[in-house]
Amino acid sequence: MIGFLRDIFPSRVDAETKEFLIECLVRLPSERYGIYVKQIREGLLKYKGYSKVDHPSFRNYVTFTYEGKISVKFQDWNGRFWRVRNISVENRDHSTRTNVSLFFSHGLICGYAFEASRDFTPDPGSIDVSKVSREFFDSPDPIMKTLIPSRDQHLINWSDVYEVEFDGITYYHLRDLGDGDFIGIDGNGLFFEIRHDPLEVRGLEGTISEILSRY
Repeated sequence: MIGFLRDIFPSRVDAETKEFLIECLVRLPSERYGIYVKQIREGLLKYKGYSKVDHPSFRNYVTFTYEGKISVKFQDWNGRFWRVRNISVENRDHSTRTNVSLFFSHGLICGYAFEASRDFTPDPGSIDVSKVSREFFDSPDPIMKTLIPSRDQHLINWSDVYEVEFDGITYYHLRDLGDGDFIGIDGNGLFFEIRHDPLEVRGLEGTISEILSRY
């Protein structure tokens, strides 16, 4: 019953959650993430709720509502919807390590998600950002349709296509291989097999139909 009520009614964002988010953000490049630290410290985050979006990227997703006077200072209606993922962290008793993603939309930090459980209790001192990457959720279809020949576009499930950034290079996810690995294409139309643990980007030869037939 408690869990059911928690799903219905949002709760105040506690100081511990805010401090954990800040500890994650300050370990990331300040030129990109410093603005989100400023948002939290100025009191942007008011309530948190629990999303039931049926998508692997949003498993255990916790979303925020904002203090209106603060959100209008930072909101960018042209800002994209994306997450930074693979922030690694241990729980308080150091028995489990999992990844957490932070989500951003319209210029604001908008949520987070632990892979293990939404009730995971992190140890901020164990945060590791050495393997992070960015993933975009707004549609890259117009770009993709310039990279994939029209005769081959029927091979693509467009609902599976999204952007991922590794080491400053953007790839477009084409086919999931499981465990976070996937077949992707870059902005030059070159194909890659991308594995995330450990990170490996391997070039693939052949047409898209030949490559997809091998997986």
